[in-house]
Amino acid sequence: MKNKILTFLLLIVGFTYADTLVVKTDGKDTYVQEEKFMLADGENVLGPINLLPIIYGDFLKFEIQDGHLISYVLNNFSTNWKENLKGKNISIEGNGRVISGKVMDVQGENILLNTAKGLVITTFPTFPSKISLKGSYKKSFSPSIDVNIYSKDVGEKTIKIIYPVRGITYKMKYVAEKDKLTPYFVLENKTSVNFEKITLKIKGKLFTKVIKDFYLPAYSKKVIKADIKKEQFEEGLIYRYKNQNVESIRVYRRK
Repeated sequence: MKNKILTFLLLIVGFTYADTLVVKTDGKDTYVQEEKFMLADGENVLGPINLLPIIYGDFLKFEIQDGHLISYVLNNFSTNWKENLKGKNISIEGNGRVISGKVMDVQGENILLNTAKGLVITTFPTFPSKISLKGSYKKSFSPSIDVNIYSKDVGEKTIKIIYPVRGITYKMKYVAEKDKLTPYFVLENKTSVNFEKITLKIKGKLFTKVIKDFYLPAYSKKVIKADIKKEQFEEGLIYRYKNQNVESIRVYRRK
């Protein structure tokens, strides 16, 4: 009889590696998160596994060699970051005071805290006031999943978790030199997530470019020379310089 192993982990024993960010022109971007676990043959219950806080869909796809998904539970899923504060220990700083406590409830712009002096109702701070909390951003605002996986055999296996994300875009831009256009990818990360050592896959209408060990900081733009053929060029802005000055900016359109 195959064994049934139940392994609920308070801390993730599996680790994330070789994740892939797929960016497309239509905004339907996906993230492929890879987690490695030692699995027994039969049923394995794993979790919690933190997902990226920029996930926007609650239906996930799983890939595992010689195994399959039985079920998963998605915890703390909300597209409203304020709702994700519930149950967290936070401090609200501003106007010369600091209020610390556990978030009991969130109602609109009001927040109910259980402090050392009892329950306190206050409002969400506005700049330059701020909210600080214990733990990393990812763990504080990310949903997590508990996964029930069936494995056909014993061994260390990689589980791929695939889900939609938002907040990353790319555009094409060009530099005109004489009669030649040099293409560039302009990637913008409008999120608070740092992407480090991931595989970036840019999927255009006529090309797919893969970049290994890619780094894209939070709230940043990154310009990369695009190694694509002229027949794969997409619509974008053309910059022409003359004597170190911008002479013209026009739109490149496919003929």
